[in-house]
Amino acid sequence: MKRDCVKSNKRYMWLDECKGIGIFLVVLGHALVFSIRTKNPYVQFMYKMIYYFHMPFMMFLSSLAYQLFSNQNRIKESILKKIKRLLVPYVSYAILVYLLIVICVHIPVVSEVFHNNGYVPENVSTFLIGLLVGNNKYAIHLWYIYTLFWFYIFVIATRRIINDKVYVIIGAVLFAIKCIVNTDNMYLINNVCTLFIWFALGMNADLDKNLNDFYKKKIYRHIALVVGIVYFACDILFIPTPKNPILYTIHTIIKFSFIYNVIVGVVFECMYAEKISRRLSLLGKNSFVIYLFHQPFFCMGITTLCAGKSPDIVAIMIGVTSSFCSTILINYILNFNCMRYAKKLFKG
Repeated sequence: MKRDCVKSNKRYMWLDECKGIGIFLVVLGHALVFSIRTKNPYVQFMYKMIYYFHMPFMMFLSSLAYQLFSNQNRIKESILKKIKRLLVPYVSYAILVYLLIVICVHIPVVSEVFHNNGYVPENVSTFLIGLLVGNNKYAIHLWYIYTLFWFYIFVIATRRIINDKVYVIIGAVLFAIKCIVNTDNMYLINNVCTLFIWFALGMNADLDKNLNDFYKKKIYRHIALVVGIVYFACDILFIPTPKNPILYTIHTIIKFSFIYNVIVGVVFECMYAEKISRRLSLLGKNSFVIYLFHQPFFCMGITTLCAGKSPDIVAIMIGVTSSFCSTILINYILNFNCMRYAKKLFKG
C-alpha cells in the first residue's frame, strides 16, 4: 500500500526513509577510511559500491524534496532561506573545523590520525580560496552542501523562465562536457557537471504521473534493484573503463541508466513499504545535521583511532555508530537551547 502524499507533522515519511538510507551510505562510505581500504580488498569493494550510487541518490532526493516543499513564487525569500540553510552552515562549520585542526596538529596522537588521512596545515589565504571554489581540504565532505547551494540558487533564479524539462537537457550537456573535458581539478565546476543531471531528474520525477506501473509492483521493483546492484558489482570487478570515446560514451549511458533505475526503485520501495522504519526515519529527519557534523572528527577520526586496535569491521561499526549518536545528540542540544532561549526572549 502506498504511503505517498500522506504527511505526518508536515513531513513525507517515505522521503525521510529515503534520506535515512542516503545518509547511512554517506557515513558508511566515510568510515571506510584509507588505512583500512588499502589492506582489505572487501572493504575497498564496498567503498566502490557505495560511491557508485550514493551521491546521485542524495542529489536526486534533494531536488525531489525541493519539488515537494518549495514556494516557487517568492524568489528573494527562497534565496535567503537557502543562504541561511546551506551557505551559513557551510562557512561556519568549515571555519570551526579549520581552527580545531590547527589546534589538533599539535597533539601527537591526534596529529598522526589527521596526517595519515591527508589533513595537513595550510595558511589562511589558501583555506579561504579553497572555501570559495569548493575545495575545502579540512572539511572535504562540505563540497556537497556548497554544490547543492548553487544548484538551488540557479533553479530559484531561473525557474520562472525555464521549463523543468530544460534542466534535464542542461544537466545532460554538462555531463557530456565532463565526459569530454577533464574537469577533475576544477572542483565546483566538476561537481556541477557531474551531478546537476541528477538534481534535474529529481525535479522532473513526478512519482504519481510520469513513472509507469513497473516500479509500483513489488516483484518488478525488487528485480530492478537486484539487477542494478549486480551490474554495479560487475562493472567494478570485471569491466575496465573504456579508452575509446565511443565505447566510453556507451558505457557511461548504460551505467547512468542502471543508477537511475536503482534510485527510482529505492524511492518506490520506501513509498510502498508496509511498515515505517523508525530508525531510517530518525536518520532521515536528522540527515542534514548528521552530514554537516559527522566529519572529520567523529567518523574518520574515531574509525582511524580504532582501526589499529580492533578488527576492521569493529572499527567501522564504532565509527558509524559514534557519528550518528554524536551528531543527533548535537542536534538535540542545539534545538533544546534554541527553544529555551526563544521562550525566554518571547516570554509573556
